[in-house]
Amino acid sequence: MVVIPGEQAAPWVHSAAYELNATLGNVGKTVIYTETVNPVPSEQLTDLKSLVADINAGKVQWLVMLA
Repeated sequence: MVVIPGEQAAPWVHSAAYELNATLGNVGKTVIYTETVNPVPSEQLTDLKSLVADINAGKVQWLVMLA
């Protein structure tokens, strides 16, 4: 069993989840804590135009879109 709190959960919920995962032996195995990743800011319209150009040029073999 692994305990995963929601991103917007209160700090005490994250703390409780950590303690439960530590007790269950998950930390370092099925649960690995890392530094927060900040996305690289971009101009979405420019990126979309670039993607369309790559698709039209045959440079894209697979495109997966989520949500």
